[in-house]
Amino acid sequence: MPPARPVPSLNWKGRLHQRLNTLIGLWCYPDSRGQWRRPARAALRTLLERLRPDVVIGSHEPAVSLELGLEASGGAVWFADLGDPVLAPYTPWRWRRRAGKLEAEVCASAAAISVTTAQTRELLIARHGIAPERIFVLPQGYDDRVTHAAWNPGLPALELGGELNLLYTGRFYPFRRPLALLEAVLAQPRVRLAVAAPEVAPEYLAFADRSGGRIVFLGEQPHEYVLELQRRCDVLVNIGNALAAQTPGKLFEYLGSGKPILHCYSEESDPANALVRTWGRGWVCRNDRADIEAFLASLLASPRERCAELSRDGDAAAEYGWSMLAWRLLQRCGQWVGDRHRA
Repeated sequence: MPPARPVPSLNWKGRLHQRLNTLIGLWCYPDSRGQWRRPARAALRTLLERLRPDVVIGSHEPAVSLELGLEASGGAVWFADLGDPVLAPYTPWRWRRRAGKLEAEVCASAAAISVTTAQTRELLIARHGIAPERIFVLPQGYDDRVTHAAWNPGLPALELGGELNLLYTGRFYPFRRPLALLEAVLAQPRVRLAVAAPEVAPEYLAFADRSGGRIVFLGEQPHEYVLELQRRCDVLVNIGNALAAQTPGKLFEYLGSGKPILHCYSEESDPANALVRTWGRGWVCRNDRADIEAFLASLLASPRERCAELSRDGDAAAEYGWSMLAWRLLQRCGQWVGDRHRA
């Protein structure tokens, strides 16, 4: 288990800044990051005149970058890297009309659109009548420029009666709750869980006090340290979104760790279920205390048999490396520019 590191807390200036950002987000779309709109618009015009790019890529997050992209599509091919829907179930009610309008404008204007899952692609085609050839899936991935641990699906320490060390990294949201996981870990004396996540609710932190040191919350940590923890644990835990059209990017980052993944899903239609099974890099169970507890018990009792269910192919996830994804995007860009010249 990693040592519990002190979680940095904000001083009074930081808390004041946080409150101001929250207030600004009440009138600035999509939140306080919308303040970037005016200076970015001025800089964008200068850059377009100076660089005269063949392709302009606008990314959704924050959504204000899509608004700028709409203005940048004059002399270049404009590509919208949408990722997820702009209008999502968690979009605040005050912004739902604006988010829906922006999403429709992007789908009508962009030369091409990428999304991270096939479910999102189908959703946007149904919503906006996009020609299927204009929207394609470009999934998230992992950094394959760094040296990663070799894929070796085995738990030798567990076979000798040792403890099972789980690790979760990422944020918690109302649509991504860890309560079932924490309860299941608490019920299994040979299981430990480390969590690297910012802004953890007090109701979750209370589990650490009851666990006798078996549940550790590390707070927000440097990314390099998080990657190191991923390589050192036994099993990585991913909690699926209660949204069928989205898959946490952290799941793809886990692929570079060389460790098995336990994916806890909230929806049967969660696209991550099929991904984990296809990769052969882990196991899938419902994000429910009884299901998670039953899986942990089976892994503790028969680690060799459960690991034998996994793939032995170390290259099964290579297509999700950033270099491979970048090459796919580059090929698409060349195709769009060529089509524009021929037209």
